[in-house]
Amino acid sequence: MITPVLMTNLNNVVKQYKDFKELTHTIMGELIDYIEIGEKNKETGEQKVKIHWFF
Repeated sequence: MITPVLMTNLNNVVKQYKDFKELTHTIMGELIDYIEIGEKNKETGEQKVKIHWFF
């Protein structure tokens, strides 16, 4: 559940990084909760990637 305090914090982070030129580790750490990477399909070489955002 997103509380008013969490929403304010997220808004501040998004405003801070809305015009970034390079995705840095710091930015990722503030916006992304975690990333899931699926198994590689042996036939196609594709992998599913799912990003879980903090918001």
